Amino acid sequence: MPPTFSSLPHAGSILQLKIRLLGLSPMVWRRVLVPESYSLRELHGEWKESWG
Repeated sequence: MPPTFSSLPHAGSILQLKIRLLGLSPMVWRRVLVPESYSLRELHGEWKESWG
């Protein structure tokens, strides 16, 4: 289930990212919402979670 504004911890601004996999047809992508304070490690965790 994708995160919602209410499920994200308050950390200032929320970033909306569009992540797509290159080289696939049709194009495969996900949109995720993350706090701007996320580290690269946390962002990687969200990326993996968004792909199931």
